[in-house]
Amino acid sequence: PGERFLVPSGDTPWEVLSTLEARGVRFRRQGRRVVVAPAELAKDTFRAVEHLLPLVLSVLEDGEEVGAGEVLRRLQGTLSAPRAQA
Repeated sequence: PGERFLVPSGDTPWEVLSTLEARGVRFRRQGRRVVVAPAELAKDTFRAVEHLLPLVLSVLEDGEEVGAGEVLRRLQGTLSAPRAQA
């Protein structure tokens, strides 16, 4: 609790995804792999993107392609959604 997930650059996943959204980067899931397109727009954030892949995989269906902004919105919805009582 209270810990923040930071990527190697020291940015939060939200900051990285916001940067990628502004650049028009898209993610496409292919099985257990994620394709980042266009890759050249994400090249200087590659290490950060690499650390985000498990989060990206968690919100995409196989074969689905969405922009970084949509990934960000889905993650925010997942993290802010009320949890069901057991």
